[in-house]
Amino acid sequence: NYEARIFLKEPLGDVTILDLSIKDIKLKMILPEEDAINYNTGQDIKISFNTNNSYLFARETGVSALS
Repeated sequence: NYEARIFLKEPLGDVTILDLSIKDIKLKMILPEEDAINYNTGQDIKISFNTNNSYLFARETGVSALS
């Protein structure tokens, strides 16, 4: 588990993107709106990763890091 802070919440209708920071690392998490309603900007949350449902992209190019 990791401690992350929500620094931006982007509602997009049926899904919401949470922009997270863990120290100097920035991540985006996409949640169904009914789950995201429980989270707010500035909130600290605990997260973990299920690598079966995770996608990594190079920041500089936007290309999949697993290609």
